[in-house]
Amino acid sequence: MKKFLLLLVGLVFMSSLAIGQDGKKAYKKANRLHGTYNLDPSANADKLEEAKSLINTALEDPEVQEMGKAWILKGKIYNDAIGAEMNQKIINPEYEVKNPRDADVAFEALKKALEVTDKKFEVSDALSSLRVTAGHVSNAGITGFQNQQYDLAFENFRNSLKINEILKENGEEGIFPDDAVKKEQIFYAAISGYYAKKYEEVEPYFIMAKEMGEPDPFIFEGLYNMKKETDKAQAVAYLNEGREMYPDDTALLYAEINHMVAEGQLEDLIGKLEDAVQKDPENISVYTTLGAVYDNLATQTSLDSTAEEGKAALYFDKAEEWFIKALEKEPENFDALYSLGALYYNKAATYTDPLNELANDFSAEGNKKYDALKAKMDALFEKAFPYFQRAEKLNPNDTNTLLAIKEIYARKGELEKSNEYKAKLEALNN
Repeated sequence: MKKFLLLLVGLVFMSSLAIGQDGKKAYKKANRLHGTYNLDPSANADKLEEAKSLINTALEDPEVQEMGKAWILKGKIYNDAIGAEMNQKIINPEYEVKNPRDADVAFEALKKALEVTDKKFEVSDALSSLRVTAGHVSNAGITGFQNQQYDLAFENFRNSLKINEILKENGEEGIFPDDAVKKEQIFYAAISGYYAKKYEEVEPYFIMAKEMGEPDPFIFEGLYNMKKETDKAQAVAYLNEGREMYPDDTALLYAEINHMVAEGQLEDLIGKLEDAVQKDPENISVYTTLGAVYDNLATQTSLDSTAEEGKAALYFDKAEEWFIKALEKEPENFDALYSLGALYYNKAATYTDPLNELANDFSAEGNKKYDALKAKMDALFEKAFPYFQRAEKLNPNDTNTLLAIKEIYARKGELEKSNEYKAKLEALNN
């Protein structure tokens, strides 16, 4: 995952709290308590949680639900609660915010207030309180993102954008000083929603980020990944657009490589992988992938009767070269060790059918050819063997490695060792 840095915005806001029991009576008590809290918030901090509970009780009353001022009061209560926690976070970065969703509750309450009232002073109060909420949802989004709580982060970044639109729809200035700040908020809404796997909900934010100009390369990577299963053509279009705009971005290059692997575009893939080696020379997986591509091409070409003579051998040599390069970079790389062993093993296995045919030729020439071919096969199995042994040390429970070792021991006539590995395989399967 890419690292994205965000800083909490210092906010110290105070608003009113309420204590009540139910209905209009509860609302009135809450309204009176608002003044008490504001007199000395630090001394009356314990009343915040009580006020939360009581304003919710008040709003269970259908009549109170139609009172814009009741929803505004709830918004202010939750603004106070999340504001107090965010202030603690700013003072002490180790402080763990206990109720990060309070910002969302405040937003929903104030949005509801605007739905149920048309009184100008209440609308003005709700909009003013929403402006306070904007800072809280942004900080709650940042906190969620830093804690990898991507659902929470997406919810709050999205709400900050909604607040901006609500304010502007009501003739107020938005909360973003310029398009660059708004663009950043859209970007973080996009990536947090992506990591939360809310693909349908988050796609519009990716599109917005792309259309605002000079999008981060991650926007194209995300759009590709979100669409590749449902709309492959559109996914590829996004990927191509990103690659054209950011030809040196390794994440987009790897996305293109993975797409080509999935599509079996092996010949075209080689150039992309060699480009990846140049851009990211310490990434061993690129070396092993190149080896695997050449290995697959060698296999395909050997089965193609129309293929150019000697091409399969050329591909085999290139596969061997890249697996060896990977081991030169990282001698204990399991994938490289196993792949090189498998390369030799599979090549040896291709001699099985020709040997069976030669076994029926009892002439001196037939025996000579048989012995020569068997010697080649045995040499390849011997060449594969130490790589499988080294791979086993790194991953003793890999089934394919154990199976290869078992078969090679059997071919060498070491049946006791072969049976030992047979037992290991049976133990893994049980």
